[in-house]
Amino acid sequence: MIEPDRYFLLASQVIDHAPVRNRLVTEPGKYQWSSYAHHVGLRVDSFIEDHPLYRALGNTPFERHQAYRHLGAQRLDEREVNNLMQSTLEGWVLGSAAYCEWAAQTANRRLMPLLLRDRPPELRTTRALAHAG
Repeated sequence: MIEPDRYFLLASQVIDHAPVRNRLVTEPGKYQWSSYAHHVGLRVDSFIEDHPLYRALGNTPFERHQAYRHLGAQRLDEREVNNLMQSTLEGWVLGSAAYCEWAAQTANRRLMPLLLRDRPPELRTTRALAHAG
C-alpha cells in the first residue's frame, strides 16, 4: 500500500522501466505488456483507465504524454526505489507518517515494521545477532 500522491508516479516509472532493467527490451515502450507506450502516446490501449494523478500531468493527451515521457527520462532516486521495493516485498505501507497512521487505523492492524527499540527484548537480541553474523 502506497500513499498515491507521493509514490504513484514513482511506482509507475519503476514498473514501466523494469523490462529495461531486466534486459528484456532496450526501451520501455517496446515491452508489449507495459502501459508505458499508452502513457507516452505510442499506442492507445482502450482497456487502460488513466489514474487521476496521470491525468493531472497535463490538460491534453499530448501534454500528458510529453510529461510522462519527461518523467521516464529522469534518473530515479535509488533510495526511493529501494524503499518502494522493500515495502512492496515486505507488505508494509509506504508514505508520510500521517498516511501510515491513517492506513493502520483503517486496516485496524500494524502496517509498518516495529522499530528496534519497540520490539520485545528477545526479538531485539535475536535480530542483533542475526545482523552481526
